[in-house]
Amino acid sequence: AEEHDTERLRELLPKAESSGVPKMELVCAQRVLDFQVKMQAKDLEGSLLTELEDVRVAVAKLADVVANVEARAAAVERAVLTRSGAEAEGSAEEVSPGIDSLMFDTALMDNWIKDFGMQLQERVWETLERDIETALEKAVEKATQGL
Repeated sequence: AEEHDTERLRELLPKAESSGVPKMELVCAQRVLDFQVKMQAKDLEGSLLTELEDVRVAVAKLADVVANVEARAAAVERAVLTRSGAEAEGSAEEVSPGIDSLMFDTALMDNWIKDFGMQLQERVWETLERDIETALEKAVEKATQGL
C-alpha cells in the first residue's frame, strides 16, 4: 500500500512544475493530493460526527437525570406539604410512612458522573495519543530526511 504525505505533495507540486516535470506526472500528483485531502476530510468528518453523537448521548442522559431529579424533588415537596398539612390537622399518622423513600438517591447521579468522566477521559487520551503519534512521526520523518 502506497502512502502519500499530503503536506509534502503540496510543497513539492509547485517546485516540480517549475523544474520541468512532465505535465502528466503533475496531473497525477495533483489527483493523488486531491484524493488524499478528500479522504482526510471524510475521516475528520466521521470523527467529528462520532464525537458529536457521543455528546448528544451524554446530554440526553443528563436530561434524563435532571428530569428524574425534578420529579423526585416535586414528589418530596408534595409529600412534605401533605405531611405539614396533616400535622397541622393533627392526623400525621394518615400520611404515608414511605415519604423518606422519595428522597433523592445520589447514587444514580454519582454513577452517571463517574461514567461520563471516564468516557471523557478516554476520549481525551485517545486524541492526545493520536496527536502525539502524528507529531512524533513527523519529527522522525524530518530528522531522517537529511540522512
